[in-house]
Amino acid sequence: MAFVQNVKGFVKQAKRSLAETAASVKAAKLQSIRDDAQKAVDDGRVVFAYRIDEGSLNRSGSLGSVAEQIEVIEKVGWQLDQSTFTHDNEGSASAFLIFRRPATP
Repeated sequence: MAFVQNVKGFVKQAKRSLAETAASVKAAKLQSIRDDAQKAVDDGRVVFAYRIDEGSLNRSGSLGSVAEQIEVIEKVGWQLDQSTFTHDNEGSASAFLIFRRPATP
């Protein structure tokens, strides 16, 4: 019985650790995207092109991670201008996004 309890405790801790690692990776990815978008602003660029690889899209529904990535770019001051999406034979998809800086009066 003690062995089973130990295993359950280990599994619970492993799940928690995995969730924390995933959150850290996600935060680092979003920060890297923000940094790329900000660098383009700092370099005086008027167009920022970005590709997002979404992975498997074998279901319909929200593309939350795509939305988050677009939002982080737009928070830097870019506006989504054009987009196109592609997929391969395994169901993985990519979004190709063109952002522009808003015109200044």
